[in-house]
Amino acid sequence: MIWDCQARSHKGQYKDRNEDLFYCPGPNEKPELFIVADGMGGRIGGEIAAQAAVSAMKDYFAKKEGQVYSPGLTLQQGVSAANRAILSRARRQPSLQGMCTTLICALPQDYGFLIAHVGDSRAYRFHDGELTLLTRDHSLVWEMMEEGAITFSEMEAHEMKHLITRALGAGKSVEAELTRADFEPGDLLLLCTDGLSGMCSKEEMEEILSRPGDLKSKAGALIDAANTHGGMDNITALLVKYEKGGEDE
Repeated sequence: MIWDCQARSHKGQYKDRNEDLFYCPGPNEKPELFIVADGMGGRIGGEIAAQAAVSAMKDYFAKKEGQVYSPGLTLQQGVSAANRAILSRARRQPSLQGMCTTLICALPQDYGFLIAHVGDSRAYRFHDGELTLLTRDHSLVWEMMEEGAITFSEMEAHEMKHLITRALGAGKSVEAELTRADFEPGDLLLLCTDGLSGMCSKEEMEEILSRPGDLKSKAGALIDAANTHGGMDNITALLVKYEKGGEDE
């Protein structure tokens, strides 16, 4: 598989610091894994939780380099390692007790991506001008929507939208949700925190991604749009352009 990857992150208009973090490898950089995390925990806790999670995921997959492994199992194991890293840091520094983070990872595959996520950071596929949400939020309002109590539009605007039901660092164990995402050459993968998805409509993101320009300019335009709409939270947008390629071609 061949890809181009660009990412942008911004603290937004109301936060003192940026507790989001991403990992976007270059074409020859290892591990071949795309990551976005949205830290929570007050003061510096959220930032440290996100750093611990992203670092643990990268380290776990780096150790697998050259080995044959099960992608789904390894993603789950990597998420568990990230969870342990956060809890271990909190035990060593009691002031960080309660720090948590969301985590979403995309592992390149021949068919597209295998996605693992915990929390409400999202993955989208952009294909032929249309943006499709690939993941479901681990949140109270998402559960309300699935039960039929509210609509998707009502969920997106709900005042309790930020209350998530699953996060790294929240308990001794955590289970990531795995999603297989089939992609075609030229499709874009968007990984983002709720600072973007909560500020910009699907239609606006589609319009931005449809514009001429490279991934860097598109990621920057997404960040700018979220800030224009208020920038209520930290904002991260990671874009990957999928291209089919390999030794068999």
